[in-house]
Amino acid sequence: MKFTKIVLAALLATGLSVGMAQEAPRNTELYGVIGVGAVSGSGFGSSNQDFSGVGEQLHNSNRFGFKGSQDLGDGFKASVQLEGNFSARTGAAGKDSGGTGSAGTTLFDREANVALSNKDYGQLQLGRGKNFLYNVLDEFDSRGNWNFGGLKPIARYAGFYSGSGVSRFDNMIRYTSPSFGGVKLDYSYSAGNQMGDTSYKSSYNAGVRYTNGPLDLAYTHEEARLSTTVVSEAIDLVAAKYAVSPALTLNVGYAETRNPTAQTTFYSSSSKADGKTDADTWFVGAKYKVSDRVSLNGGYYNVTDKINASGKDNVEMAAVGATYAFDKRTEIFIDYVKATRASGAVSPFTVYDRWIPNGDGSTYSDSKYAQHAVAIGMQFRF
Repeated sequence: MKFTKIVLAALLATGLSVGMAQEAPRNTELYGVIGVGAVSGSGFGSSNQDFSGVGEQLHNSNRFGFKGSQDLGDGFKASVQLEGNFSARTGAAGKDSGGTGSAGTTLFDREANVALSNKDYGQLQLGRGKNFLYNVLDEFDSRGNWNFGGLKPIARYAGFYSGSGVSRFDNMIRYTSPSFGGVKLDYSYSAGNQMGDTSYKSSYNAGVRYTNGPLDLAYTHEEARLSTTVVSEAIDLVAAKYAVSPALTLNVGYAETRNPTAQTTFYSSSSKADGKTDADTWFVGAKYKVSDRVSLNGGYYNVTDKINASGKDNVEMAAVGATYAFDKRTEIFIDYVKATRASGAVSPFTVYDRWIPNGDGSTYSDSKYAQHAVAIGMQFRF
């Protein structure tokens, strides 16, 4: 009976119309996040300019999505998820929405997958989506892995965050185990889909998470083949957080990104990771809930360049912020972030990679030197 239900779930998830699989999912949801604010800063762009204007996706990326699920009984559930970015400045939808060029060409760039789960056996997910590396970045950063002064711009610069094959996989097969005494295992494989060569552009991510009361630990290892048959980037990330009290949570993490093929070029651009990375990164932070409505947060991030012995591409970034929640869906926020670079910096870095200069230019505002910026905005979840 269980085997029959597994087959039925697979048919339903892939959209085949047979028997009971013709029935629509019993639970469906349209959801999303939209955030916009005023931003002002200095030290941006290759010419070290000031800027002020309307910014978006300052905390979470703007998104809309659809979820559907069907309870199959005996603890089995089939589900589907479609999710894409969109711009609150222009209304454009799709990958890196709001710009020109290749922007807007992929509608469901965040999630496009089906899954079969069981409380005793875990979950199997197929399609495009997050791997365990993304989950660790998202859940072990005091700043919530935000676009403005969070772990995301640091990890993008150091090479362990990118939707282009690093923290999200295409052609993904992902298995997440149930909890065994607080321990969960996770494995993702991204197939290159190349005829005659299964190793071409194939990647994998493996991880383990241990949760015991206020303590939460995670480790993940990834080997990514972003454009060839050899590993272009290897990533090791370990992180921990501890709830000192219901109001105060502390976090710490360390990441090594290595380029096993020994390319001599520097870091990748902020728009995607391409394996040109060799760095050590560590971060610490804290989140404090003042009341049911008011929360404070702060984080410190440090990247040591391992390619250039002079350290001229080292980055230090500190960020603080406060949020006021009207309810579970609506909040206003204020954030300040500062990053320090050496005067001889070559590789671009920016504390906020969703600022696009000159109206709707196709490139992000990559900067080479010190930056500081403040943002005030509002975010709504629907």
